[in-house]
Amino acid sequence: MQGRPRSNTASFLGWRRPRTETTSALPSRSPALSVDALVDALTPPAVPSLAHARSLALSLPEASPLPRKALLIPVLASLCRSDAPVAVQAAGYDVLSAYCEHSEAPSLATDERLAFFSLFLGPSSWAIDLWEPRFKAFRALTKFGREVLGIEQDLIRVIQSWIAAAFDGLLKGDADRVERERSIDVLSKFLAEVLANVEPIARIPEDVLASVLEFYAGLVDRSVLLLPRPRTPPETPLSKLSHRKNTSSLSSMTSILQTKHPADIAITLYLDHLVSQLKVLSPDYLTVVLPLLFRALAFSSSPLPPLSVQPHPAKKQSSEDKITETLNSLFSGPYSTRCMIICKKHLFPPTDTNSIYSALYTSHGAHRTFRNYVRRALIARIARAYISRESSMSYSPSGVPGHLNLERDIMERAWPSEEYAATGALGLGGNGWDAGRLGRVLTLSIKAWVAWHIDAADDQNRARETREDILLEAAGAPYDIWQEMDSRGEDEKTSLDEEEACVVGETLEQLVEYLVPLKQVFSPSQQ
Repeated sequence: MQGRPRSNTASFLGWRRPRTETTSALPSRSPALSVDALVDALTPPAVPSLAHARSLALSLPEASPLPRKALLIPVLASLCRSDAPVAVQAAGYDVLSAYCEHSEAPSLATDERLAFFSLFLGPSSWAIDLWEPRFKAFRALTKFGREVLGIEQDLIRVIQSWIAAAFDGLLKGDADRVERERSIDVLSKFLAEVLANVEPIARIPEDVLASVLEFYAGLVDRSVLLLPRPRTPPETPLSKLSHRKNTSSLSSMTSILQTKHPADIAITLYLDHLVSQLKVLSPDYLTVVLPLLFRALAFSSSPLPPLSVQPHPAKKQSSEDKITETLNSLFSGPYSTRCMIICKKHLFPPTDTNSIYSALYTSHGAHRTFRNYVRRALIARIARAYISRESSMSYSPSGVPGHLNLERDIMERAWPSEEYAATGALGLGGNGWDAGRLGRVLTLSIKAWVAWHIDAADDQNRARETREDILLEAAGAPYDIWQEMDSRGEDEKTSLDEEEACVVGETLEQLVEYLVPLKQVFSPSQQ
């Protein structure tokens, strides 16, 4: 049987249609508009175009010549108005930045600078996509704060309003905390640089300069009086976190730890500005500065370490450390007597019930300041006793204790600087802090707080807790005195100084008056 002939498939190899090369017709790109055309397209009454505004911002750095100021101002006024979308406002400020930073940008007369400056006088608001373009335009217009003739006072008010808007979000717990903190940092540093220039400062009235300190003080009070005190979270060993594989949880934890408490931010702003202005501020401002520092100290205070001349473990400087350092410099400066008078006044309960919580925080901070004042005298005595003991054991050929060469800190604590000794309590001799006079003030203040009625307070629990914090702080002074006595060597064990013994006895007597009623309320039979 003959096999079936094999089919010839060669004829089908070309069955497919030949491929035709087709070129897709791309839409023709319209030529870029010139700078003049973009300005015409954005000039009112035309509706602002975001694309045109961004194109103008990108084209201006290369433009020559620049558009006339009379043509550009209406465009910027339309783009930067407060009711425009945030993206349009940001593009408008980018246009202003590009114009002012151009090498051919003409110098501005006072009326022209005022016309451009009016673009920033709208309602203050903060947006993550707006604050930086707006600030860069502001900085370019003022040439980094050097050309502010005629707008000095308005400049201060504008920067303050932007800082306040960013700070409001921190108080409310809004998102973008890290960016808000960066915004406050950038704006406050710019304001500090402007106020550091001698020429504009000479044209600013004293009350306007003082208003900057009052502004930062307002931020401190808002954060201290409205927000709960921060609590130190328990330390978590890194080994407990190492087994976790979810890196997103770790990154979110890191972002939380990077943010600061609003009070810490406000306190830093206030202290930085205060230190820069101390030499020019009148002593009369101490009546305002010290109570604010007392409130801030009360808010950020933590348990004090035991008295010791040995250095404590190194740690990052906290808000409490910064405030204490500033208060120490004030109480050891040329107005130390006035500072102590103000401090003694605020040791007592408030007489004005309108701002009772502010007064409670002020008194708490005053008691902590008073205790620190006493502790410095006690530490000086401990340091001197330590040096006396050690110097009797080892001497160098010159007769100086050889092993004390590196302990400069102890020497400074034992014998403070001449200025401090001349003006502060440590130069009084005896017990070192005038226990006979100041100790009497302390015991009288405790007696007044024990008898103080909290009926005037709206939140009586809060007032009661703050009063107990004040009494606990007042009780710390006798405790510190006992610590200093216990630190003495066996051959130095003597009785307490008579004046200090009176302070300890009278303080404990007044505190017992407060504790006895509490013992009756919380008797064992009722627990």
